[in-house]
Amino acid sequence: MREPRAAGWTAAGLAALVIADLVLVWLAMDSTRSAAAGAGTPEVLPTVAAQPVAPASTPGATPTATPPATEPTVGVPPLTAVLAAVDGTFAYRAATGTCPATPAVLETSRDGGLSWTPSPPADASAIREIVTDGPDVVSVVASTSESCSPVLLRSFVQGDAWQVTEELPLRWSLVDGSVVAPGGAGTSPCADPVQLAQRDQSSAAVLCGDGTLAVTSDTAVSWARTGPVGGAASVAVAEEGYRLAVTRREGCGGVQVVPVSSALEIGNPGGCLPSDAPDGATVLATGGDGTVWVWSGGVVARSFDGGTTW
Repeated sequence: MREPRAAGWTAAGLAALVIADLVLVWLAMDSTRSAAAGAGTPEVLPTVAAQPVAPASTPGATPTATPPATEPTVGVPPLTAVLAAVDGTFAYRAATGTCPATPAVLETSRDGGLSWTPSPPADASAIREIVTDGPDVVSVVASTSESCSPVLLRSFVQGDAWQVTEELPLRWSLVDGSVVAPGGAGTSPCADPVQLAQRDQSSAAVLCGDGTLAVTSDTAVSWARTGPVGGAASVAVAEEGYRLAVTRREGCGGVQVVPVSSALEIGNPGGCLPSDAPDGATVLATGGDGTVWVWSGGVVARSFDGGTTW
């Protein structure tokens, strides 16, 4: 009778073990499915925007204020220098001023401005204009030393010898604050003309004291003007239109050349030529070959690309 009971217990134990195995297998499969589902949909963490952190202050330090951008001066002072270029190596210059305090001393350079040779006309003062006519002939508009009356002097040997002349070839000139066109017609586009640049007998430009540039192409019958150009200091002719020398523009502690088209469109300034010349001491000239010359205080420089580089 005991053997059947033992067999019964054995069968029951086996059944229990089988059920336990099935439960474990089911749990393992359920865990695998949960993990796979979790891998298919990753958890997204919230993003927190970075906040700016104020720099640590140094005890006792004084904050440095950013200097404001400086505006170039508008207004052209009277010139204290005159410059005329023949080509890329040959030029004339002179200091100008009042008569009789300023002696008439024309200087000549034949080596691109590296050296200058003085050739003073006799009994003259305060050269106001230099007129070149080829490589040898040069004339100056000045004043007599005794009476300070206007005098025209001409040299046929690059300034080595001078003679008084009654008139210059037909050209534009500034006389007592008036613009005189070839042939003698007098007119002024502004109250205080500072400098004149002649293109031909019918076309010229005048730099005015208020920083504007006035141009004519009909022998001064009519004029067109730009607005004030900050830092304008001197004017010269260009291949087309004109050029302005401007000083102390933002980002340049010296001189730059600005192109002005025949339609009076103001271009962008060229390369910066360092200079600390005082007001009125910067002058611009263009040689017959297109070379741009600048005389600014103690600096003489040339540009062969219109003022882009020096």
